[in-house]
Amino acid sequence: MDAKLLEYVGNPLMCRLLFEIDSRGQATTKELASTYSDIPQTSLYRYLSRMLNDGILEVVEERRVRGMVEKVYALKVSIEIDEKDLLCDDAAERYYKLFSQFSVGLLREFQEYTERGGIDIANDGSGFWLTPLYLNDKELDELAADIQALMNKRATCLPADGRKLRNVAVIITPPKDTKADSADCSQ
Repeated sequence: MDAKLLEYVGNPLMCRLLFEIDSRGQATTKELASTYSDIPQTSLYRYLSRMLNDGILEVVEERRVRGMVEKVYALKVSIEIDEKDLLCDDAAERYYKLFSQFSVGLLREFQEYTERGGIDIANDGSGFWLTPLYLNDKELDELAADIQALMNKRATCLPADGRKLRNVAVIITPPKDTKADSADCSQ
């Protein structure tokens, strides 16, 4: 994954734009502005311009709309993590950097939220938790697939009355170096 792209993934607003363009395949500024009405229009134009200049986005079409030119953006690079990138000589360093960017993005989200003033954690629907689990590789794969299926079910929800944009992050830590009992948790 490109260093510039990592920088954008670490920025919550830019990350949202990247993922939105990726999920749509392509998008106009107007479409992005209607999806993310909380991003000021000047910031939106600035972010798109910066990503375009850095080679992250490309203009795939220009349309004439009421005497103006509307640009249609698409990703020029893949935001998918290529497993081969993590199997190279500096895989540990790349993986740590990627996770650090991810974590920084989450920290920024929480910082912006807590600095907002007048927050109501219970009613705002914010929270985090950690559940230690003893799982073999098959059980971990099944759990990850179950979580992904639940997330995919909601990923198609569009902005509507009462819906608020939320980021739900899932982190699976590497295994601890411990000796576990061989208890069976199958149902």
